[in-house]
Amino acid sequence: MGATDYKIRERQRLNQRLWERDGGICGICGLPVDLADVEPDHVVQRMVGGSDDESNLRAAHRICNARRGKLDQLQLRPSKPVLHTCPVCEIDFWEIPWYRYCSNACSAKAARRRRGQKT
Repeated sequence: MGATDYKIRERQRLNQRLWERDGGICGICGLPVDLADVEPDHVVQRMVGGSDDESNLRAAHRICNARRGKLDQLQLRPSKPVLHTCPVCEIDFWEIPWYRYCSNACSAKAARRRRGQKT
């Protein structure tokens, strides 16, 4: 077993513990998150002195954590989830406040439409 395998397993165990502790709810958007999509998010970001201790971590969707970046949690948290219809494929999904489309594929299709390219 290499060091890389050990780190991957440790990360998977951490994700599992956070997911169980937080009840399978994303700490950023407040919607349910699948265990396979969990990523640890720092409550107090490391750049402002937060630690890597589990007490400073919470479960989050990968996309929520990536899009949160350095923004404050209060700027992103919706007052309540909103059911939204994707403007491209017309599928209903629970909207994350900064994401209008049901998938990256639909987002790319919309961008091509705006540029006048075929979808």
